[in-house]
Amino acid sequence: MIAEEAADVPPAKIRGLVERRVIEIDPDAAARKATRERADRHVTVSPATPGTAYLAAYLPAEQAAACWHALDDHARSRAPPAMTGRSAT
Repeated sequence: MIAEEAADVPPAKIRGLVERRVIEIDPDAAARKATRERADRHVTVSPATPGTAYLAAYLPAEQAAACWHALDDHARSRAPPAMTGRSAT
């Protein structure tokens, strides 16, 4: 029972526990939810301090990972070698 198991779980981790149990109990419902969530994907840009902005995205996990790697690669390519741990050669 989830209630008994949740007693030993920190509050911040209860949602993950419940989501895992729902997948175990009703994998079809979990698949339908994943389809709905993927359809709700979006990216937003919000202004921050002058010359900066916040970039936020709600994406399928594999797309989020690809975006993160692309942004990280771009940032590393523009940073001085001392900041990236890469050599200048």
